Amino acid sequence: PLWEDPEAIPIMKQDYGPKSILLAPPIIFQTRDEPLAGCAYEFSRNFVDTNFNKGQSERCTAPFVCDANVARDSWRTLSCQGEAAESWDDFELEPVSLGGITGYGDFLYSIVDSELLFRNGTVTQSKNFITSMSKSAIVVMVFYTPAVATTSLVIITADLPQDTGIRVRGRIEHFCVLEGGDLNFYLLVQCVCVILVGTMFVDSSNQLYQRILEARPSRDEEDSSPDQEPESWKPISKSFLLAIFLDYVTTFSTIWLISRRIPNQMSSGFQTDQVVGNFLRFDWQSSDTSISEKRHSFFEEVNTLMDKFNDEKSLTQMAVWIVCFNMLRVVSATGAHPRLGILTGTLTNAVDDLFHFMMI
Repeated sequence: PLWEDPEAIPIMKQDYGPKSILLAPPIIFQTRDEPLAGCAYEFSRNFVDTNFNKGQSERCTAPFVCDANVARDSWRTLSCQGEAAESWDDFELEPVSLGGITGYGDFLYSIVDSELLFRNGTVTQSKNFITSMSKSAIVVMVFYTPAVATTSLVIITADLPQDTGIRVRGRIEHFCVLEGGDLNFYLLVQCVCVILVGTMFVDSSNQLYQRILEARPSRDEEDSSPDQEPESWKPISKSFLLAIFLDYVTTFSTIWLISRRIPNQMSSGFQTDQVVGNFLRFDWQSSDTSISEKRHSFFEEVNTLMDKFNDEKSLTQMAVWIVCFNMLRVVSATGAHPRLGILTGTLTNAVDDLFHFMMI
């Protein structure tokens, strides 16, 4: 047996539930500002100067010696926040983009697993990664659940404002794979939706055409005398025009949404293989690539995944708007009832004012 070899290291398998697995090391990302030499308020400036002089007299006098930069610049001891930082030499990090936000990121285990880090030629305390100059901190984790073929993105954001307390919020995004019978059923439902909205479009267009024929002047020009005023168009009710407008908006927005959804779902397996495979094929142990290059490439993969989730989120928001338009159409259809028509008539007459109110 293998474990009888004195030079072998046995690996004992431990059973666990088939849950989600972490595809890649979690990352921590932050936005930060440069320290400001002065503060906006006079009392704050005096406070910084007073505490700086006190620190110099207590900590930087013989036999103690302070760094020349610390002894010269008060903002290195205590300062207010200034403009966004363009570089961060303490942790040897270059600015990176995460979800459209520029900041500084590193692997979470690098910060929490060790109290000391060797960065930029010096030893740095990992607890100084989050300081008073930090504006926000974001932790990103990517999971995959084999049982349901779902890729999950977990984002925990902590806002670190100076005037209020810390606000922490989190969100979870999912991207599922559709294959086989589930995909076929999905395509069938979408085809039925296209048929229904197409029928609604034809019916609404026919009603609009008939209403225009009824509203236009019926007198022929040959029978009209020169002294007789020409007959004007008959008014078309606002509730009818609102209903037709909602039908058209629902039709075109639904077809647009389905035209975007179907290609995404049909290629969901390929997209998952591409995204998840990029994480699995990432060569973390390569000695030919520096840690900064690995970090940069990893953030590019995370941004690609976040763009995909944002695209799916925008389509979901579009679907919510379509449901809202359909609800308005249902409310408009109740105008045929003698009593419920009072409500719809009131909303129809106030739609212009309500639109301007929502815009403001």
